[in-house]
Amino acid sequence: MEPLHADDPAGFGPYQLLARLGSGGMGRVYLGRSPSGRTVAVKVVHAELAKEPDFRARFRREVAAASAVSGAFTAPVVDADPDAPSPWLVTAFLPGLSLQAAVERHGPLPPHAVAALGMSLADGLAAVHRAGVVHRDLKPSNVLITPDGPRVIDFGIARAAEGGAVTQSGMVVGSPGFMPPEQAGGHESGPPGDVYSLGAVLTFAATGSGPFGEAPMHAMVYRVLHENPDLGRVPEPRLRAVIGACLNRDQAERPALPTLMHWLSQLVPEDTSPQSTGWLPAPVAAEITSLTRQVPQGPVRMTGTVPAAAAQARPVGRRRALAVGLSLAGAAGLAAAGGGAGWWLLNRDDYRWTWETEWGDVIDGPAVMGGVAVLDQEWDNENTVYGLDADTGEERWKRKLDGRVIGFAGVQDGAVFLYSGVRQLIVLNAADGKETLRLPITEAGGGVVTGGGLIFMRRGDPETGKDGLAAISLATGALRWHVPIGDAVSSPPVYANGALYFTADRSLIAVDAATGKPRWTSPGETKLIGTPAVAGDTVYVSSEAGLNAMSTTDGKPRWAFPNTAPKGVSYGWIPTIADRLVFIPSSGGDLNAIDIAGPGPRARPRWTFPTGGDVELGPTKERLLSPVIHGGVACVFNGRDRLSGVDVATGRRLWEHRAAAFQDELPVIAKGGVHLATKDDGILSVEPKSGKVLGRIEGLKTSRLSAVGDRLYFAAGPVDRTKPDRASALDPPTP
Repeated sequence: MEPLHADDPAGFGPYQLLARLGSGGMGRVYLGRSPSGRTVAVKVVHAELAKEPDFRARFRREVAAASAVSGAFTAPVVDADPDAPSPWLVTAFLPGLSLQAAVERHGPLPPHAVAALGMSLADGLAAVHRAGVVHRDLKPSNVLITPDGPRVIDFGIARAAEGGAVTQSGMVVGSPGFMPPEQAGGHESGPPGDVYSLGAVLTFAATGSGPFGEAPMHAMVYRVLHENPDLGRVPEPRLRAVIGACLNRDQAERPALPTLMHWLSQLVPEDTSPQSTGWLPAPVAAEITSLTRQVPQGPVRMTGTVPAAAAQARPVGRRRALAVGLSLAGAAGLAAAGGGAGWWLLNRDDYRWTWETEWGDVIDGPAVMGGVAVLDQEWDNENTVYGLDADTGEERWKRKLDGRVIGFAGVQDGAVFLYSGVRQLIVLNAADGKETLRLPITEAGGGVVTGGGLIFMRRGDPETGKDGLAAISLATGALRWHVPIGDAVSSPPVYANGALYFTADRSLIAVDAATGKPRWTSPGETKLIGTPAVAGDTVYVSSEAGLNAMSTTDGKPRWAFPNTAPKGVSYGWIPTIADRLVFIPSSGGDLNAIDIAGPGPRARPRWTFPTGGDVELGPTKERLLSPVIHGGVACVFNGRDRLSGVDVATGRRLWEHRAAAFQDELPVIAKGGVHLATKDDGILSVEPKSGKVLGRIEGLKTSRLSAVGDRLYFAAGPVDRTKPDRASALDPPTP
């Protein structure tokens, strides 16, 4: 919520505007008040869109669809004027938190809360379907948790069931990872499709991620169409079974909504009502309850300042230093850059928050999970780990560790894993920073993998001392199983499809993740090395001879891409899979794109792109030639001085940016742009298709850049090291 701007109108129709709630590609949403004093949400279409006849027709359909829906778990339409110069729609204002925000800030919901959520959403969808409407875009951001229970919102692409088709041939409408296979394939999606999406939403609520993880849209569509959902992290077996039924590929096999509500009711305590906040974890319930107190009361027009209640929505941390204190390009620099085209001057709106250490350097993080940004700060060989609110920068917790910490081993499954210098793995709860486990390890390095409530890592056998792969309960620290593999484990394992895949003793090995029993071992004719990548029913791993594709079922070879010196596959590199291609670099600095189908036993690349680099295999460089994919463009950093945009279909260079001081880090995608950390120039932000520079931060030594949603998180300090490091959250520019 923010104040009205000077150019905002006083109201629409009889509805007075009080504040801005948000904006999007379609229009702007305001907090308003009806003549009777009722608080409402007013959705106003952008004037330029209203001039398009087709868009106005779509808006009329949306109004008709939303008006037809009523029920305890939907947001009722109050009024609308599709024919106004700027068409508007008024719904009841529901103060609350989206499911996506709730999980990102507070972590996954417990099983009984997920079941209560599912009952409410199933009831809401039943009301939608009774009105002859199919939602077709159910996702975590379209689920609003209010003091009166969950609500299904945003019928932006819903349509009357008996009306004409919304999509044109070949067009995919919906949200990747939450749409059903029939919709992802461009076919008709009816009420069973909403049931599938509900299963995906409940997976997110229970685990913090959708059933197909995160990936660019094309890769996500491929997973939805061809891969099985990963439900291994859903903690309660009965809940897992219900969600699995919703995610059945066969529409006819998905449960009807009344059946689904009955199944879920068996998992909800009798004294729990979803039409309140009692079913929620205490921190979530407290935040939602507080939001009702932030709604302005009375006919107040906020023109210059935010009322105290509303201002509480964005608290300022005790170390929060706004970006005006950073060394940035000034107005003269903007003029010299051609009137500011492609540059942005950072100010209050760009930086979400900046947190400054009390002393020393940020050596790891910020790593963001469950609404918490975790970072490790070092001073005089002592480490302190902090947990900051990812949205505000407020310090949630602080943990000083005894003994020097070498670095993060991972941040996943609600836990922070740290390598200690005394050969220990320290596990902290990401929500509150409390130490939950301290485990002995063979040596620091190799990474930690989690899945199905287990920690998988390299460790010596407690009885024999032989090195191997161990599975340890994340909840209790108890050893579940240990597979001795001598000293030949060459990479951390990969968890997928209920199995672990790793290379050891010249072979690729697959073991059952729950029991440690071997599933298969690949033939050892050639030395397989490096971390594999799994997509669908195929596992890809490099070797001295090239890139190999093998069946996840039995390990049998499917095809191989040969390593032809001097520019063959650089073995040990981790393949990248996106847009139905496998990307693998060569030791000579080329990037190869290979069709995922693998034409015959010896695959040929679709294209080979010279990056201009020549990165040798090493622990800090093993993935630098791995591209990030966005909108049909592969953005690849050559590990030295060049960031290039490559057309995924043809391998043609679209653009290139050179710099003498890029970091040894991969670029990241956020808010439609590609962003790369540089040693002396902070962050370079580029539009992927055109290569246009969207923004640049100067004067900062930046590293550990990561993207979560549409926000960037990074650690930085002045190049001259005259001030402590800072951890920052930045809302990047939009292409």
